[in-house]
Amino acid sequence: MATMLNFKGRLIRINPTNAKQLQYSTNNGLSWHVKSSTSSSMGGFIELMDGGGELIARCEKGLYYSTNEGLSFHFRSR
Repeated sequence: MATMLNFKGRLIRINPTNAKQLQYSTNNGLSWHVKSSTSSSMGGFIELMDGGGELIARCEKGLYYSTNEGLSFHFRSR
């Protein structure tokens, strides 16, 4: 289960203290910045996957995908 991955040249991770938030780093993890947060319909993030051109997130309430590097997510399936 990946909670952090290298996606398009950036590290992206599930915030270790808030599973409803993604963070990114452009300096190999020295500093982290908020990327996005889940909506109440998604629940918290559980796992991240590289889907080629998409960032895929398994969340508490289903599978979601992002085509803009995690700024927003769209529902794929339960």
